[in-house]
Amino acid sequence: MPSPSEIDRIVAEIAASREAGGGLPPVDGTVRARRLAACATCESLAMEVLCAHCGCFVTARALDPSRKCPHPAGNRWA
Repeated sequence: MPSPSEIDRIVAEIAASREAGGGLPPVDGTVRARRLAACATCESLAMEVLCAHCGCFVTARALDPSRKCPHPAGNRWA
């Protein structure tokens, strides 16, 4: 399991890549904060950083405008 600082570094690299033209630009800070708040209250958040449904780091997934919450009961980010 990566450390919190390693996860932050990975997320920063993803955001920089997207801003440099490596795909869709990342969502804005308000959208990302709203998504992460939904994850923080989800019973499927494991170890405070992993989604139990898809195995992703939620801080990275929340940046991607093309992604949605994979919760089986429905998209909690909607």
